[in-house]
Amino acid sequence: MRLPEVKINKKRVIAVFSAIALMLLAGCDFEVIKIENEESENVISGVSGELFPDSIATTAPPPLELPEADEALLPENTPEYENAVNEAFNSGELSKIMPKAKVSLPGIDISSQLVNKTEAVIPKEVRELIINFHIDRYASLGALEFLSTSQYFDTTDTEGKFYSIFNDTIIEYLIYVRKNRTADLSYDKAFFCVTINEAEELPDGYKLTYMINDGIDFACTGSTSYSTYMEAEVIIRKCKDGSYRFRQYAEDTDVNLLFEEQVMKSLGYDYESDYLKDKAIPGYFQSSNTMLALLKKQKYFAQKDIEFQKKILKQVNENPEQYKITPKTKYKYDAEKAVAYSYKWVDKTEIIRNPDYSDYSIYGGNCQNYVSQCLLAGGIPMDITGDYEAQWKWYSDYANYYESAWGRVPSWAGTEAFYQYSNKNTGTGLSAKTTKYIYTARPGDVLQYVVDDWARHSVIVSKIIYDDAGNVVEILVNSNTTDHVDYPLTAYGYTEIRLIRINGYN
Repeated sequence: MRLPEVKINKKRVIAVFSAIALMLLAGCDFEVIKIENEESENVISGVSGELFPDSIATTAPPPLELPEADEALLPENTPEYENAVNEAFNSGELSKIMPKAKVSLPGIDISSQLVNKTEAVIPKEVRELIINFHIDRYASLGALEFLSTSQYFDTTDTEGKFYSIFNDTIIEYLIYVRKNRTADLSYDKAFFCVTINEAEELPDGYKLTYMINDGIDFACTGSTSYSTYMEAEVIIRKCKDGSYRFRQYAEDTDVNLLFEEQVMKSLGYDYESDYLKDKAIPGYFQSSNTMLALLKKQKYFAQKDIEFQKKILKQVNENPEQYKITPKTKYKYDAEKAVAYSYKWVDKTEIIRNPDYSDYSIYGGNCQNYVSQCLLAGGIPMDITGDYEAQWKWYSDYANYYESAWGRVPSWAGTEAFYQYSNKNTGTGLSAKTTKYIYTARPGDVLQYVVDDWARHSVIVSKIIYDDAGNVVEILVNSNTTDHVDYPLTAYGYTEIRLIRINGYN
């Protein structure tokens, strides 16, 4: 079930390099090679940091003894698998892909704004369509109660019908995931802003690209969580009755990509090089049946992950001292500085990037690049020893696998490459502990979302939420692509998560 290779987002490419070769892996993992040689001002010479006392010993959590939660997934295309999938699907309160649309959900306060940065004149009816569609989505997710948005789509058209069902599937899946989490991920207050950046008038409507920023007061956090730069590309058609409705809705967010890859696979399209929004939806395609089958399958995988993590949380809260990890490294990691850096270079309303580094968003994601910068700010020095897989460095955007203080290696900006480096590095440089004990995380640690044993996304821990009894309730994270500030770890659509505990360095 591996997610596809990363595709270059043509809409975001603003510069063309003279010689670039891409080694596209997955998620935020990639390799960009420039053939010029250039030194960087980001060279760090020498190592300085607060020393750990030599007497400190290393402790690690005891092994998990949860065979019922850690059992292997059943092989697909077997009766046992089908029964398990149906059981997981039917165990939730949500059971229909397109129930009758409700008019509203009481008690949910959603504020909205739309900004048009293009020269195109967007009709009031189109602006209202966009705003009302997103209000219903935010209300549905806030109440954790399914609210179909099918009334906003032109379901008389094959493509419009598909995207209507696709969007309803996303809503239902996210509600299922969030509703089954230990933390209360409901909310009764949120606001969002839609910013239209590109507009093209079509013979029967409009093609728009817009960004969504939002702030959500999740019940479990006690504060506002912010998201920036959620991109949507839409086609809006004027129907025969004079109303405007979506014919296509493509959103570049985690759960949308999770399902999009599965749909393209079922249609025989190459997700590694194509976009679903650019491909035709055949008239024979059974949208309802296909999406229902995918929804059942993803619920099954999510249920396995969530139940396992619930038991980890219970273990950690019952005996937190037993699960503390005391590092034995020569130098300490300054997690406070790392977290402070993470707040400095992520914003609540706009995209900001440290100009001293390249921005890898156009190559699939800037998440690991951002996290690596945070670790560097926390005192973890660049590692230039060993072969390129044993190094962790970014002095400039020029690939250099030699043991020298210039260029870069994949582990700096590649999610899976960073995991492999963290998991295997010995000697000088970063000392880390990789584990599934995600609820032992501390501010400054790194968490990764995994699909098919491959890191899809990296985030840095910003805060830990505790209840009045001192139990861990939720972990908040900061991230790039999409940019999040104090966002609940378990609100993502990805459910398999691993922790990289940052011990210090040698």
